[in-house]
Amino acid sequence: MRCVIISILCLTPFLAIAEDIGCPKGTIQNGEETPGVTEAWCELKADRSQFHGPYLSWYGNGVLGTMENYNHGQRDGKAEYHWGNGKLQASGQYKNGVRDGDWKFSDVSGANSTHVRYRHGKPVSGHEPGWVTERNASTE
Repeated sequence: MRCVIISILCLTPFLAIAEDIGCPKGTIQNGEETPGVTEAWCELKADRSQFHGPYLSWYGNGVLGTMENYNHGQRDGKAEYHWGNGKLQASGQYKNGVRDGDWKFSDVSGANSTHVRYRHGKPVSGHEPGWVTERNASTE
């Protein structure tokens, strides 16, 4: 990945918006940089209010925070969430906007993990960590 040198800082997340994230046909890539986070996503050309395709976000330090996929505005497919230190926070699959199948959750050190199996968004085995919310794997 290339970097832009500004003073002494090398800011790679900024370029994430400009780089191709693999948007599917019929979509356009968009993105935003705010203090502490850079985001890139695909949205339908016909309805720019709906995500369709990959969504990625990076922490201000350049670490990948979120990797999701959308299908006509709903999460669908593989998702990964990382802590600010780069350790995997959660990973699994979404189906029609809700968690489905096996998910792995890890603490910020990456040393302690738990597995939860979901069916139609509801846990059917395992125990969710206290920080898990329905909107996102992370509250950070």
